[in-house]
Amino acid sequence: MKKGFTLIELLVVVAIIGILAAIAVPNFVGAQLRAKYGRVLADGSALRTAMESYRLDNQAYPLDVTPPGVQDETFVWKSQTRAEFASLTTPTPYIATLPLDPFFIKGTSVQCAVGPLEGYCYASQEGVAGTHDVHKALKEFGIFWLGISRGTDGDEDFKYFQENPGALSGMSKEDILKSQLIFDPTNGLHSSGDIPFTQPQM
Repeated sequence: MKKGFTLIELLVVVAIIGILAAIAVPNFVGAQLRAKYGRVLADGSALRTAMESYRLDNQAYPLDVTPPGVQDETFVWKSQTRAEFASLTTPTPYIATLPLDPFFIKGTSVQCAVGPLEGYCYASQEGVAGTHDVHKALKEFGIFWLGISRGTDGDEDFKYFQENPGALSGMSKEDILKSQLIFDPTNGLHSSGDIPFTQPQM
């Protein structure tokens, strides 16, 4: 007589595997998100240092928009105009390579970046379009430049400011935090909001 597992034994094994998977998968995903969040913080620190070195040499931070008369969709990143973070790599290498946003999801639309789609978004007080409401709001907050990661939800919550730029001027920092436009890990790793970083004195 051949010995083997009974149906009940197999069902028990499958159930145990399912329970272990239900425990392990969320922990693995959570660990991935925490690692990406840590990377964003490290990238922000590296970019912050590079930006300050750039400012010391140029008495200003890089522009944040494409040159006048050039369409965003045809703008060549790292061109001689060197808008946004690309200014940190050429002609003087303030940073070896530009970090890419680990939360970028391929195929998603990009509202605030003129650099590579996978890169961090960038806004500056002194852009070519420096009279726009977003630039005015940055001045009101005393923010000279702003880098933005899409956050763990993978989308750009700050695109709200692209569609309603005047709103930033009327919101306090506390309001922005409460609106969940800024990611806070205490709200859960899967919560909405972008991850901003800016100059050291902020």
